[in-house]
Amino acid sequence: MTLEIAERRVLGPAGPAARDAHEARTVQLGAQRGVIVYEAQVVLGRGEGHPERVHRPDRPSGLHGYGVRCLGDEGWAGSMIRTSRDVLSAGGSCTHNQQSSVSKRGARMKTAVLTTSWDDGHRCDVRLARMLREHGLRATFYVAPENQEFARQDLLTLPEIRELSQDFEIGAHSMTHRRLPSISEQEAEKEITESKAVLEQVTGQEIKAFCYPGGAYTKSHVQLVKDAGYRYARTVARYAFKVDDPYQAGTSLHVYNHRFDLWQTARFAKFRPIKVLRCLEWEALAQAMFDQVIREGGIYHIWGHSWEIDEHNDWERLENVFRYISAHPKVNYVTNGELEA
Repeated sequence: MTLEIAERRVLGPAGPAARDAHEARTVQLGAQRGVIVYEAQVVLGRGEGHPERVHRPDRPSGLHGYGVRCLGDEGWAGSMIRTSRDVLSAGGSCTHNQQSSVSKRGARMKTAVLTTSWDDGHRCDVRLARMLREHGLRATFYVAPENQEFARQDLLTLPEIRELSQDFEIGAHSMTHRRLPSISEQEAEKEITESKAVLEQVTGQEIKAFCYPGGAYTKSHVQLVKDAGYRYARTVARYAFKVDDPYQAGTSLHVYNHRFDLWQTARFAKFRPIKVLRCLEWEALAQAMFDQVIREGGIYHIWGHSWEIDEHNDWERLENVFRYISAHPKVNYVTNGELEA
């Protein structure tokens, strides 16, 4: 088995915003079980103006403070091993859901999970997907194949949806994006079931996730989603860091400035005036939420609309956020559908 040890640093006085340098060192583990790998300790200093201090490997011992990636088909281990004498088994399994983090005192570390989702099936999703790939971020694209809110030429084509599905999860967003409470229950059922069938035909994959158009739904719509065979359904509720009900799952952050969120923002910032003012801008709020999940654990769910990002010329800001939240060794990156599992 081959392990890639990903090293991270903060560069210069800009702090975490400049966190974009990576080094990797590969350690080949022998055939015997219980091989001890080199010590490689990283002291994470995430505050502004406090660069990370990196101690390079110099002697056989344990593996400190590194994210461990199995090179192969298994994906991220998602683990941070901090004890000085932890031994990695060469024959062990390695999946992105594995959460075997251990502190120096042997206590289990809190799990940080990050997922993103993007709604409507607009043609700007192609540019967004390119950015997600560049930063190694996972995502669910919720597509309404016949979205009535846009001209046909502004929607993803079927080949583009198929191509997106090669790297990202595709979720259903109804057929036409009409608000479910505004139509009859029979029409709502058709919107929910047909969008699943169409997208499964286009992608050749099971469609597990659904997003309520406009976040509008009733209890009867929740049941329709369950009956249609979905396993997860997303709302537009924000400031959520866990999933209590997978069929009414909230989110953490919308990539948009919600000025009427002042009370929620103030609560998140613990009513510290300077932090409240900073977090009124979604870019700063996105970074602050990420830092909180790293400290305290939880599910960090960012969502938005590519057309909205384009309309507000927010691509550079989104790039900054992606750079900030990507490739963190303590984070388990998943799609929306994987939250259900």
